[in-house]
Amino acid sequence: MKSLFQITLSLVSIAIFGAVLVSSSGAEAVTRKIIIPGRSAILIMEGMSSAGADPDPRRLWDTIAMAPIQQQGGEGKVIGFPNKIFNLTCATKNSTQLSVLCNIVIKPSPGSVIETGRAEFHATGPDAKAANEKLAGSNVRFDFVSSDGSMKIESTPERFDFVIQ
Repeated sequence: MKSLFQITLSLVSIAIFGAVLVSSSGAEAVTRKIIIPGRSAILIMEGMSSAGADPDPRRLWDTIAMAPIQQQGGEGKVIGFPNKIFNLTCATKNSTQLSVLCNIVIKPSPGSVIETGRAEFHATGPDAKAANEKLAGSNVRFDFVSSDGSMKIESTPERFDFVIQ
């Protein structure tokens, strides 16, 4: 059973997440990050807004080698690790390829660092190899850097590294 502290922290996390989404009502194309030190990091990349296009979600979608998976409302590409300690999801919105939304969630684990202003996730072994096969195909290197340089993904069959600052 969850303690009162865990339940309260979960509710606070949801409230903060909701407040960020409401306050960023699509008036500008931005990457939003929510980092709760020691608890979780959430990164939301929205490709289209009333202010125009943010190229990063589309570039990430196009760079990921795996074939899209059909899902309700569009297509998706998912790179996940066991126990959902790291999950990257990119999806088309409204069944069109014009708008892409990506989100990345990092949870505390031996391979993660979640601090004020930055979060990292690192993996090796079979989990890194499985992620790399989805990202870049077998035995190929994958590199992605956001247009502002604040997010980096590097992957080989031996190692997976993600950094946001």
